[in-house]
This record gives sequence, structure tokens and C-alpha cells, in this order.
Amino acid sequence: MASFTITSIEGRLSPRSYLPIITLEDSTSLASSSCDQFLALRSCWSYAYILNNFLADNPDAAVYSFQQLVGVILTLKKTYPNPKTLVAKLCAIKRYYDFLIFTGQRNDHPCNRFNLKATAKPLIASDLFSMAELEQLLQREERFPSLKARNTALFSMLIYQGLRSEDVAALKLRHLNLDEGMLYVPRSRKYNERKFVFGIHQLRIMEKYLYEYRANLKGIVSEALFISTRGLPFTHEGIKYLIETFKPLFPDRNLSAQNIRKSVIMHWLNKLNIPLEQVQLMAGHRWISSTEKYREASTEKDRELMERWFPLE
Repeated sequence: MASFTITSIEGRLSPRSYLPIITLEDSTSLASSSCDQFLALRSCWSYAYILNNFLADNPDAAVYSFQQLVGVILTLKKTYPNPKTLVAKLCAIKRYYDFLIFTGQRNDHPCNRFNLKATAKPLIASDLFSMAELEQLLQREERFPSLKARNTALFSMLIYQGLRSEDVAALKLRHLNLDEGMLYVPRSRKYNERKFVFGIHQLRIMEKYLYEYRANLKGIVSEALFISTRGLPFTHEGIKYLIETFKPLFPDRNLSAQNIRKSVIMHWLNKLNIPLEQVQLMAGHRWISSTEKYREASTEKDRELMERWFPLE
């Protein structure tokens, strides 16, 4: 097993040839695959300490997958509840895999896109909805069939893709490909891009909206996917108002785009049991800790994860 030591010149790490005992400067000189960049000595001492413990506890770490590293973080979280400590450990672990790539021992980085926030607010589960309750929003009758087609299509984006109202308002016709049954959600300031494949039911909903409602409006110049009866783009504020009109379905609950999204992510994680890292991609979260807070606390689930990632021989 490799260990990490420190070599410094004038308080900074100095690159040198690789040795049987791997030096920390070798693992930290490399974001651009060169030895031109250095870390502050204090960071290096911290990384050396973290990595020596990490490798002692995980002798096969060199071949770990992303799922196995998520298991490592879940284990560390039980010992180190402070999110800042977990962030520091993850930064060191990332440097270790940078080193393996730099030295040709791996071709991939298993946790390059794995991020944690230093702070994460706990999720309050009140006012959330089951999928059966959310699908009631697709059943409401409207005065005009055209409005029914549009509203059903719009709510399907909130319910099946877990989009924010801002995401829905930003969608353009070019983001939808009905031939392939695909939806592309572009990157925003706080959220990553996403791609979804429609189920058959939702695909029929979208076809009905586009071909029986939108295509029959005269003089449309907007490229927005969702438009008003006057052909104008449906705004974020318009979507919020539309949701307000559905509140009589749940008079004692806080029906909002935000709570619909929270309910959908909770459903993905806790009812469909979609893996945490996959839900992170589906939700567009940049930080996996943003996704993890939706996972219902369950010792049994944690045990199942550990058994799946670290089975006993």
C-alpha cells in the first residue's frame, strides 16, 4: 500500500520523480497533467494525513467505482457529522484519483463530479405529496379543451421530470424531440443540464398539446414551448398563478412548484429507489448533498447500501 509524505521547498510542494513510496506532491501537481502547480504546505499536510487513513481503511481504493466511494462517504458521515470535515476528506480523495490518472494507473476519475456542500439545510417533509396525489393535477377539467391540453402537458413536466417553474418557463420548442421521445433541460445558473426520455403516457400528453392546441393558435411567433391563449410565452409568474388555481384540490396543503418538485425527488429516492447519484443527475443538482437530504432516514436502507457496495465474503 502506498503512503504519502511531504517534500517542500520554501514552504511549497516541490515536484520530483515518482518513488516506490509515493510523495504527496506527485498526487497534487496535476490538474493540468503537469508539475507546475503547487498546493500550500498546510493543505498538503492535511491531505497526507487524510489519504494515509483513507488508504489504510480502503486498501483497494485504486480500483473503487463511484458507487463504492459514495459508500465511503456515507460511512465517514457517521463518524464525522460536520459537513466541512467531509468536504475536506473528499477533496483529498479527489487528489488521490488525480494522481492515479496522472501516473497512468487509471483512465477514469470515479468522483470528479462528486461534490458536497459545506452546509446543507435539512428537508422539512411537511406539505409534500404522494405521486397519486400529484397525478390528480392532471385530471382537472377545464372550461376549454385547449386549456386542458396545455395545463396537463405543463403539469406533467412538474410531476414526471421534477422541473422548477423557472425551468418550464425557459423551455423552447427546440428542447423537445417527439420523434425520439426526448426532453432537454438546459443548464441554468444553479442547476445542471438534464435529459429525459418520456414515458408513453406523457408522450401522448405532449403530442396532444403540440398538435391539437399549440399548432392551432394563429400568428404564433414565440419559440417558447408553453404559451398563453394569446400566443405569448408562459412566464414563471404565470405558472405560479396557474398552480394557485389548483389549490382547492388540497385546501389544507401548501401546493407550490417547489413542493411538487420536493415531492417528486422524494418519490424517486424513497419509493422508486433510484440510486442517489442518478437522482442527482435527474434533479440537476450540482452537489450530491442537495440530493441526499431528500433521502428518508433509514438505518435499514443504509445497511442495504453498505451490503450492496461492500458485501461480506
